[in-house]
Amino acid sequence: MEHKRIFIGREEELNQLEDFVIKKKKKLIAITGNNATGKTYLWQEFIKQTKLDGNSEIQVFNFNNSHSLIKSNDISTESKIIIFDDLSYISSFRLVDNLKKIISKHSEKQFIIVSPFQNLVKNFELDLHIHLDSFDLNESRRLFEALWKNNLETHEADILLEITKGNPLLINLSIDLLNSKKYNVQQIVRLLSENLKIENYVSTTNNIIVEKTPEIVQLTSDIKIINQSIIDSVRNNPFNIYNLNPREFEEFVAELLTKKGYNVDLTKMTRDGGKDLIIAESKDIGNFLYYVECKKYSQNNPVGIKLVRELAGTITADRVTAGIFVTSSYFSQDAVNFSEKFKNQISLIDFIKLKQWLNQL
Repeated sequence: MEHKRIFIGREEELNQLEDFVIKKKKKLIAITGNNATGKTYLWQEFIKQTKLDGNSEIQVFNFNNSHSLIKSNDISTESKIIIFDDLSYISSFRLVDNLKKIISKHSEKQFIIVSPFQNLVKNFELDLHIHLDSFDLNESRRLFEALWKNNLETHEADILLEITKGNPLLINLSIDLLNSKKYNVQQIVRLLSENLKIENYVSTTNNIIVEKTPEIVQLTSDIKIINQSIIDSVRNNPFNIYNLNPREFEEFVAELLTKKGYNVDLTKMTRDGGKDLIIAESKDIGNFLYYVECKKYSQNNPVGIKLVRELAGTITADRVTAGIFVTSSYFSQDAVNFSEKFKNQISLIDFIKLKQWLNQL
């Protein structure tokens, strides 16, 4: 599916790029943000608006599906601005060290690093760090109105704005489907609920039949809970798990569980209390609901009894089937002993178990 490209909602970030790169000639800029928030589109628009596109002074290295190290002679003598795009396939810190050496050696050039990992770019001495969040309601509405070609009831527009949750690519995709006149608002809501797991987990998705047209296949592949790159990265080097921020760790666990065949809903970042992830399963013998709590800790920082006790309290209060506690470190002995009292309701998954899950994929 080909989407109309329109630049709305990133004007401030675009001005920052122009100020630091063109006017102030700063050496090192980073652009980060979750998947599909427009990181690559931002720097491309910057190149376009500053009339640098097609200029031999711009050199781009795309690390999508690549772990290759860069050699000093890979940097063109003509280039002035070097862009390292899509640093999401990092398999080790070797590449980070490699890029730092390249940046240091070519002191006369400027560099823009683009990655979903905020923690990764902290390894560099940045002059500017731009992080792209989801659009706020006003920005979402502006983009929506710029793309939508026909009349739409206000309440229908509000429904789409709510379900796309400020994600610019989702807004584009939704409007593309509307403009195609193949889907109405209700069908798109169901499509997003079924395929992208954005709608609340309490739904009748088993009764929703979505035709797997080429548009829907593309839509499903465009937006996923987490980029496969994180799975590849941690599988190649499990210690890369410590390069994730807490939200990325939740997304990583969500994708692992999804690949294990579970219907996983990633809850909002503001939610707490043992509900980072929710697994809803409907079987012939009944419906099952699991809460998953994720804690991204350093390898020497154990999860204590307090947090495990809180999870036990949450699953008891909400009367869900069971709880799963996942951490990048390990559990204290007190926490393990406490979980034994709920051995049919609480599962503890530590760093070692996560590695086993990865090996089973």
